[in-house]
Amino acid sequence: MSITEGAEETGKAGEAGEAGRTEETRETVARRALLPRRLVQLYLGLVLYGVSMGLMLRAELGLRPFSDALARATLACTRALDAIDRTLFDPLSTWTARLARVAARAAGALDAGLFDAAADAAAHAAHSLARGIARFDLRALEALVMTAARELLRAGERLRALQTGRIENYLLYAFAWIAGLSALAVLRAAG
Repeated sequence: MSITEGAEETGKAGEAGEAGRTEETRETVARRALLPRRLVQLYLGLVLYGVSMGLMLRAELGLRPFSDALARATLACTRALDAIDRTLFDPLSTWTARLARVAARAAGALDAGLFDAAADAAAHAAHSLARGIARFDLRALEALVMTAARELLRAGERLRALQTGRIENYLLYAFAWIAGLSALAVLRAAG
């Protein structure tokens, strides 16, 4: 492709772009010219609509016939539903109430015969278990607590013998304790 051919194509593309812009400009101008006419039509339509509504209100030509028909239809539907309720659902609710009463009596009898006996047996077993635990507490646990208390008393007496009131003794015990812990740590790390 030569330089002149490239320039000619660029010129054609520029003319096509200008032609497209000219076409857009013409459409915009045509729309703007129609705007006042369309606004006049809009306002005139609104005024005529307002006048017609005013005349209908003045002549009392509202929705009265429609609302009267709707009220009559609603009343007829209400009466039909009331009749269905009286013939179908009222006897059904009475029958359901009787059935519920019979079921409650049967459940009460089942409860008295089966569940009350089971509850009494469970209560008796729980009472026996509580008595056994109380006996264990009085004998075994009390002996264990008394033994632990005696041993703590002896340990306190031994500790009191170590308390001389001299700081050197306390430091010696602390040093021995730290040395023992260090030795245990070294043995554990080595093993």
